This record gives sequence, C-alpha cells and structure tokens, in this order.
Amino acid sequence: MDSAQIGLALTLGAGEIVDPSLQHWETDTLRQELLRLDVDRVRWASSGAAPTGSRGLDLIAAGSLIVQLTPALDLLTAVVAIVQAWVQRRAGRRVRVEIDGDTLEITGAADDDVKAVVSAFLRRHAGDSTST
Repeated sequence: MDSAQIGLALTLGAGEIVDPSLQHWETDTLRQELLRLDVDRVRWASSGAAPTGSRGLDLIAAGSLIVQLTPALDLLTAVVAIVQAWVQRRAGRRVRVEIDGDTLEITGAADDDVKAVVSAFLRRHAGDSTST
C-alpha cells in the first residue's frame, strides 16, 4: 500500500450565497461530513497571513478545504461521493477538486460522461492501492 499522503483541495461554490457566515456554515457542513471518513485530516485552507495586529494566525480562505488522505481508490471515491451528494442537495452548488494541479469540477450533472471523467480522475490519483 502506498503510505504517502496527498492533499486534496476543495473550492466550494455555494450557488447564490453571498453572506460570509452562511458560506462558512455551508463549508463546515461539508467538512463535518468528510471527517466521518478515514481521512487523515480536513482543514480550512489558508489565504495567507493575518493582518499585522490581528489575533488570527492566518486568514481562512472562504469556501476552501484541504483533505489530507492516503491516495487509495476507495477512499478517494468516498470523498468524491460525499462532495457530489453535497453539491446535489441544493441547486447552484459546485466544487472544484484539485490534486497536484489536476482539477475536476463537480456540478449537479450525473450522466455517464460525467461518471467516466470522475472515474478517470480518481484512478489517476489513487496510487497502487485500492483500500485504506
């Protein structure tokens, strides 16, 4: 089994939401769902250092998460399935998934062509292992 960890960057588009606190809640809802999986960690993405004099260590990038995990096909598939379910629960949602510069845009579409693209993306990043 490939024990190397990868970072999967998720950038959320929450449809018509413009309220930052609601966007934070939406992102945290997805974060909590992902934490139920056997991933190493799900953290808020950083958008840089906090301004001088502020109490924060760095700024949280609104609507962005980093998932640390072993690149096993079944685990990557489970992460994408949770993201797809989150996207489909409300019209207008989308998530950009990025691994090492390779990106996949997840929208509410679920036809056979979309499934083939998702499957190919997952296989590219699964390493040699199919289990966690």
